[in-house]
Amino acid sequence: MWTWAVTVAFVVIGLALFLIGLALPEGGLLGLELATSHERVGEILGAWHAEGVLGLGAFGLGLDMAYLVAYGLFLAVVNARVAATARARGANRLAGAAALAAWLSIGAAVLDLFENAFQVPYFDDPTAGVPMGAAGCATVKFILLIIVIGVAIGGAIANRRARTAAD
Repeated sequence: MWTWAVTVAFVVIGLALFLIGLALPEGGLLGLELATSHERVGEILGAWHAEGVLGLGAFGLGLDMAYLVAYGLFLAVVNARVAATARARGANRLAGAAALAAWLSIGAAVLDLFENAFQVPYFDDPTAGVPMGAAGCATVKFILLIIVIGVAIGGAIANRRARTAAD
């Protein structure tokens, strides 16, 4: 039952963050995540303020704190299931890769937590916070998520093909 709750949270919060991102100028939350200087942070927050959406951006950053839990758990569960299915059919390399990907999804979520912590001070003072730290965490997080999602999709396809071939 809790896996459905995690899946729903992943989808609903992800959609909300996507819509918030569309409403924010200067690249939205992604632009802020990847800003590598206080000057760029100031430009982004200045544009948000000018458009009257600074509060929406702050809300989006707060919502991302819930999302990192949702996507971290969702991707961990998906990859754990891929690993279990692969292990049951003797595909040990895929099982190992998917098990590792499950842990990497948690690592990505932890990096997202640090990234957000580096960004929170921006809203009081754009010269506060740690832009390079936030951007570095975001970059590694995105690389991990590409790997994790790739393993989940590739593993699910491989498991499905193997099941179809066995039938």
